[in-house]
Amino acid sequence: MATLQLDMFTTLALPAHDHAETYIGTCKVCKATQKRTADTLTYSGHLHYGKCSNNCSYKGFRVEIDFRKIQGTYNPRIKCGFKCQTATGPVCECSCNGANHGGKA
Repeated sequence: MATLQLDMFTTLALPAHDHAETYIGTCKVCKATQKRTADTLTYSGHLHYGKCSNNCSYKGFRVEIDFRKIQGTYNPRIKCGFKCQTATGPVCECSCNGANHGGKA
């Protein structure tokens, strides 16, 4: 379990997270939706974030993107298609159970 030292006397235990989980985020500069696994992102408390893969910058600084965990819900009645594969948000409810979500973004 990871810990965060708040001060000389206080250590906060951070919840473990699965590195196989998939996250999705959109750059505010180039508008590109990006999909990553947790092991390629920085984890801080409750937030996963990373740099834009297009090397976007704003006022001389590389753009940081907030990534949200893809929440897949299996629904065999909804065939996975264009809407799921080009999604920019984290919620998926179709036959792929989140595997293809945002994959063509």
